Amino acid sequence: MESPWPILAITHTGQKPDTTPAPLPIPEPKKRIFVVDGRQFPDPNEKMTVEEVRQHMTDFFPELANAETETGKSGKDDVYTFKKRVGTKRLACLRSMQSSPSGVAALRKYQAF
Repeated sequence: MESPWPILAITHTGQKPDTTPAPLPIPEPKKRIFVVDGRQFPDPNEKMTVEEVRQHMTDFFPELANAETETGKSGKDDVYTFKKRVGTKRLACLRSMQSSPSGVAALRKYQAF
């Protein structure tokens, strides 16, 4: 006769219930993704700090020498976006364009793209 309580049936028959804990799932390691100008790059070395990665990438992207770093998430992954800072020469140029009507028109045209 089958018992409605399977645990009791097993222990009643003299067999020990299986008390082995279930194996824990191995979590996937988080990845770091670095973004420059909308392009994603894998982590060159997980032991490097974000600042060291930025300095390393400066060899390929000189404009990152004084870039800002924004941190975000994409699922489980950490995303670091390097954004170029507007230099003082560029900022002065933009300000002078804003002060003239033709410069304002040019800025509006440029921002439309």
